[in-house]
Amino acid sequence: TVSMIFFCLGGFFSGQMLKKVSHKALLAGATVVLFIGFFGVSMLDTGNSAKSLIMLYLMYGVLGGGGVGIGYNCVISTVNKWFPDKAGLASGVMMMGFGLGGIVLGGVVNILIGNVGKDPDVRHLDRNVAVANLVLATTERAYTLQNGTQVPERTEWHNIVLWGGLADVAERYVHKGDRIYIEGKIRTNTYEDQNGIRRYRTEILADTMEMLSSRGAGAAQGGDAPQGNNVI
Repeated sequence: TVSMIFFCLGGFFSGQMLKKVSHKALLAGATVVLFIGFFGVSMLDTGNSAKSLIMLYLMYGVLGGGGVGIGYNCVISTVNKWFPDKAGLASGVMMMGFGLGGIVLGGVVNILIGNVGKDPDVRHLDRNVAVANLVLATTERAYTLQNGTQVPERTEWHNIVLWGGLADVAERYVHKGDRIYIEGKIRTNTYEDQNGIRRYRTEILADTMEMLSSRGAGAAQGGDAPQGNNVI
């Protein structure tokens, strides 16, 4: 939500600035803003989880969303000049592409911030590659609807899988109760139980882990995952 708001504000700002500066200069500025935003997210390293969330909103939401809005408006205004007779069509196609990209990425990449339910279960496979399984609790706070209905607090439990370097970090530093940030992809596995009934298990295959608790604060990015897992 924050990034979309500042995406729109960035587009408006870009439209005003294009009256004063060139497309290349403004696009270069958008690149700098994006770099600062994503670099800031990658450097989150604090035991204060509340402060980390604020910085995440600021870097990713404000700077990331604003930078994309500025850059998008620069590109679309340039493309419209290439097709002066079909400016509406060109704008529509680009907007559809942008929306489709958001849908695809939204379905592929998931971000969770929560507390670890128990110490990670770590196994070492062939070639000493580690894999860790942990459960993460995310809580949606209670709130009141406009009609006065009370919606109680709700906690969801997520199965997280970490490979290679991430698993090694989890084995050494992650403990029950720690607060962590996870970014990864949803994966659903099927299996049969002892009664021959097919069961489904949904997991998050982690690409990035950020440790937010004071005793192990710091970012971790792992590798050595099996082929097909795009671990950064």
